[in-house]
Amino acid sequence: MRGLLTTFSLLLLLLFTTHSAKATLATLTSTSPQKQLSLKLTKPGWAILNLKARLAQGGWGTPNEESAVLALSLGKTFHSHVVVMDKEPMTYKVLLSNGKPGPLTLTFTLDTALSRNKGAVILESAALETNTDPAKNRFYASSPVLTISTSRLSTDYPAFMGYAQEKELKYTVYFTNEDGGTGRFPTMLMGIYARLADIESALWTVNGVLTYQSPGHLDKAFSGPKRWGRPALSVCTDNGLFCPDDGAHPVVLSYVPIPLPPGVRERAMDVMPWFTRIVNEEVLREKDGQGKPKAKADTAVKDAAVGDARQYLYADFTCTGGDSSSAAVEVKLKTDPRTFKNDWAQGSFANPGNFRPTCGGGEYRVVVKLPWGVKKADIAQVGLANRGKAPLNGAFVRAFLLDGNFAPADLSVQTKPFTVVPGSTAFSSL
Repeated sequence: MRGLLTTFSLLLLLLFTTHSAKATLATLTSTSPQKQLSLKLTKPGWAILNLKARLAQGGWGTPNEESAVLALSLGKTFHSHVVVMDKEPMTYKVLLSNGKPGPLTLTFTLDTALSRNKGAVILESAALETNTDPAKNRFYASSPVLTISTSRLSTDYPAFMGYAQEKELKYTVYFTNEDGGTGRFPTMLMGIYARLADIESALWTVNGVLTYQSPGHLDKAFSGPKRWGRPALSVCTDNGLFCPDDGAHPVVLSYVPIPLPPGVRERAMDVMPWFTRIVNEEVLREKDGQGKPKAKADTAVKDAAVGDARQYLYADFTCTGGDSSSAAVEVKLKTDPRTFKNDWAQGSFANPGNFRPTCGGGEYRVVVKLPWGVKKADIAQVGLANRGKAPLNGAFVRAFLLDGNFAPADLSVQTKPFTVVPGSTAFSSL
């Protein structure tokens, strides 16, 4: 019987090993750093690479092992880099070129000089797709190639890019954090913007003229240079602003821009839980400009320190009227007599519990810190409060918690418009 079990176990091991080998495209190491693939582009248009890859060890939340860098070449010509930052498989999308159908040779090389993570990188799959939507061609054609310094391979990394077509075309870059500017004060960043990520407008058109956000938040016309026929920008300040590519930033990123959802800019983060997770991982391991932790895994509700991103309720709402900075959000739980407020603190503007939107007619997002471990089923009511002296008109757009995987868990708040008189709170029962 024991012999039969041993034989069966060996067969299972053989089957599992065979399956795993088939599921892995290549394992890149310092001694075997390269993999070449021959893929085929079946249609004309912008070619997009979908590379599924993972780290063998470490990851963005592990100091000194945050990321590994792959150099990607088309044929014999260097194209861009892929920054791998997670032990879990992630699909990295690279905008390649606008070309004709035919074979395409791609070479991936583990750049050990640029990589902070010295372990292996596992390539699980690689595939090409072609944009077949003519409306997207212009979004891809003018989307900027980004170049960054090696310091951003462990902090303040520009993780993805989005585009919006309003009156003019506009590209926005989403960074994992910001060490300069407002980012020196994480509590202020969380209080005012309801996030620790940094979001920056990069490039847009003004009457058809390409314009970029330069140091000092100044708008300047872009006149070059270009990479692969697309505008090339360097991230050249510690608060995530841009300069024309100067050739001094060695890491090259060629993102496929995503269409940005309407509403607050943070909504693009909601559809990418992996991004919120790596932002959280980064701020938990870093210190701010005063030498204090940027965030703590579990904080008291009335602690000015920023907590884990999953400790907050996120509320999006619109409001008009009222007095300047008169709107606030309150939350009641089913089993706790306290009322939790986004503006509980008094005094320092840098305290994340002392912020109120201006109610100028736009859409706003605020966060309300809750006791650690509160779940969706624990929420009884979410309300919009009027701290001013004149009535305000408001409406909830969305309210949610983050689940264990940092994905939004929406609450069924009332989204119909309502009026809130001074000194009162209009609650939506769940």
